[in-house]
Amino acid sequence: CHCVEVFDGMSEQCRGLKCDLTQHLLDYGPRMIYDFLHTESIKDAVEVIHRELKLIFSSHNFCKCGRELMKSFTKCARFYHGNGLMSAMDCADFNTMQTYLR
Repeated sequence: CHCVEVFDGMSEQCRGLKCDLTQHLLDYGPRMIYDFLHTESIKDAVEVIHRELKLIFSSHNFCKCGRELMKSFTKCARFYHGNGLMSAMDCADFNTMQTYLR
C-alpha cells in the first residue's frame, strides 16, 4: 500500500510519533467519538475537536516531528478515498459504497 510506504519513509526519530498517536487514539478515541456524536450544536462539535487536538498536540512531540507527519499524511491522503471505494466495491455492499461516496 502506498500509505504504508509513505509513513515508513519518515525519519527514525519521528517514527515513534505515529505509534504514540495510534496509542492515543486507542486510549481516547471512543470518548472523542462519543462526545462528538452527543453534541447539540456545531459550536459544541468544534469545541470537542479543539479540545482533542489540543490534548494531542500538548501530549506528543509535534515540535520536531509534526511537520514530517503532516507531510506524510498529505502525500497519502489522496489515496484514502480510492482505497475506501475499492474496499466498498470488493464487499459489494451498496450501503457502504454510498457512505464512501458521501
